[in-house]
Amino acid sequence: MAKAPRWVLSALLLMAASFASAQTFYTNPSYGTARSAFREVYGNVEYEVFLETSGEDAPFYINQFELVTGDGWHPDLDLYVPDVSFWNGSEEYALGTEITGDHSWRFLGAYRNGAVAPTVDDGIYNATVNILGGADSSALDNLFSFDVQIHVLQSLGISVTASPEKNPIKQGESTKLFLTVQNNMADHDFVSTTWYISSFMKDSDRLKFDEFLFQDGGWFDQHVAPGESLTKEHSRWSAEIDQPLGEYTGNVGIVGGLYYGDWHFVPASPSPSITVEAVPEPAFYQLSALALLGGFALRRTLRRRAK
Repeated sequence: MAKAPRWVLSALLLMAASFASAQTFYTNPSYGTARSAFREVYGNVEYEVFLETSGEDAPFYINQFELVTGDGWHPDLDLYVPDVSFWNGSEEYALGTEITGDHSWRFLGAYRNGAVAPTVDDGIYNATVNILGGADSSALDNLFSFDVQIHVLQSLGISVTASPEKNPIKQGESTKLFLTVQNNMADHDFVSTTWYISSFMKDSDRLKFDEFLFQDGGWFDQHVAPGESLTKEHSRWSAEIDQPLGEYTGNVGIVGGLYYGDWHFVPASPSPSITVEAVPEPAFYQLSALALLGGFALRRTLRRRAK
């Protein structure tokens, strides 16, 4: 499954320096601190942290992640922070390991997966994550902190449909796919984070995915008010010149929730389809042209006789 690429984050990210050396931790301020989670929707809550280091920095260690929960926090929210290691974008980093040299890391500082447990009431839950470490493997200085806010509801009340601009298409042709998001919620905007595709398949054959489409900024940070809908270009698909004929069924959709930065995948339903037809043989066009010329000749003859 492919997600539409995010904008160049380095131009958007707010950098916050910490610790005595020059290493820099930061998060993406475009996303903010709020995320949504639902009992009836399987989705992810993710808080990414970025770390930039230089070879001129003093060596340091990340030794512990500390989750400090606010009043009313429910343990069944199952928000996790790294406790042994984390994936830094290129390899697994074990807590308590020395960090030296030039690095650009991107890792999950806090996350949860799946639907929220029924024991958790609707509401907003707050916490803070502290990243602790320092000059050696036993240090617990506060290197960086970020806030977490999880908004729990029963369900994400949206419907998503998709339809091709042109259908059917012939071998060698392409078509745009349009996506419509209908917000059925009464009190909350739906906010998209990005959009995704998987494939258009017929048995083991598939259409060619050409590109994500970025009409008016694409599906990044698009707000749909309660009771409203939004239709925009989604992606472009094409059939090869020798594409097997028939109907191809797609798996595409939207990613979002109540806040920009939510990662709940909602597929288009029903699944969209694109039908591929054969290109007519050249003889067909010749016969069609002859029939057209014959029709003109017959009309001229009839007109002369009428006169």
